[in-house]
Amino acid sequence: YHSSVLRVASGDTELWTHFDVMHNMLIQVTGTKHVTMWPPSEDANLYTEGSSSRVPNIHEPETARFPRFSRTYESRVTGLLCPGEAVFIPPLWFHHVFMPAFSV
Repeated sequence: YHSSVLRVASGDTELWTHFDVMHNMLIQVTGTKHVTMWPPSEDANLYTEGSSSRVPNIHEPETARFPRFSRTYESRVTGLLCPGEAVFIPPLWFHHVFMPAFSV
């Protein structure tokens, strides 16, 4: 099974925190993406339901509703993806993407 997705995003757009079961390559053509990733071991602390995290705002999480989310801070990996750059996302790794402006 193979799938290729072309994501064209307007500004101030977020892709929810989730994991995929296949290898992924996120390639930036224009604009930038802020990428945050967590290892599969953070599943419980990300309050996963299916393949998605129930934490809607990773930047200002509701600590009363999601108290274990703060445990993910040490294991997360963050970076800024610029045009011409790519990032490999292994299977089952959680990832969240924010596009501050038009992005492909």
